[in-house]
Amino acid sequence: MVNTLRLRGDGLLGELVGKNLCQRWVFVYAFLFLAWLGILAEKRTPARRKGREKTGSAEETRDLVSRVWIFLLICAGTFLIFLSMLLGFTEKGLGYVDGLQGRYFLPYAPLVFLILQTHRLERKDLTDTMILRAGFFLELLTFFEILCAYFHVW
Repeated sequence: MVNTLRLRGDGLLGELVGKNLCQRWVFVYAFLFLAWLGILAEKRTPARRKGREKTGSAEETRDLVSRVWIFLLICAGTFLIFLSMLLGFTEKGLGYVDGLQGRYFLPYAPLVFLILQTHRLERKDLTDTMILRAGFFLELLTFFEILCAYFHVW
């Protein structure tokens, strides 16, 4: 597994986020940055912040336990994906797992963002609508890049 990630890690990440659709890495990083901004909480008003502080540590413990279970689910699913490709597709004696594609890990991507979501980091002066508009703009750029590659414009 380690050799596979070392040899093909960037390719798997690129396949996961759609790099093979003629996107440049700058677009991939921009989409990942927007996804990271999306998991940050918007700045709360003082009234909402006080209400959050009043909740007991039982809720925080439940949240931590849920995150640990989700993390274990992701690890188990990833291991099973590697194992299935190792047993079903990789030739005997090969030093890495062959046949893996980034799209196999796509169902786990939202779970990763669910684990990383936090209220400790806040974004100020940046609304969800602005992030959606930036994502739409990046999708348009990606579409036009694919269109230009299809018609061999550049």
